[in-house]
Amino acid sequence: MILDRQLPHGGWNYGNTLVFGRELHPMPESTGAALTGLAGVVDQEKVARSISYLQGEVDRLRTPVSLGWALLGLAAWDLWPPNGAALVERCLANQSRYGEYDTSALCLLFLGALAGETDTKTNLFLHTSRKQAPAALTQ
Repeated sequence: MILDRQLPHGGWNYGNTLVFGRELHPMPESTGAALTGLAGVVDQEKVARSISYLQGEVDRLRTPVSLGWALLGLAAWDLWPPNGAALVERCLANQSRYGEYDTSALCLLFLGALAGETDTKTNLFLHTSRKQAPAALTQ
């Protein structure tokens, strides 16, 4: 069902793919969530356009929810951006301008940041090249 809702040009949004014969615009949050869920389940070629969309958007994302889901979605395919830590830092710095983020938004952002960590013993995604499972899943 999730793959069926992928937009023809890549990405996902919160509903239908077409309305009145026009393709809707993808959303980074929906795309990141869908890519996270589909990683290890479908071949990368089936979501290649969506990955490309998200890779093109990630540098423009400024909110913790959008950036968190984008980082999770890309990390699920071993494609966490090389400037991911800087993107997280920039997002956190935006709190001085817009006010403090709520706890759930910060948790999602930090989970997205953790997903890109390569020097830890924990991997959030069992199907990626870093096969070490989180301790909580092996106990």
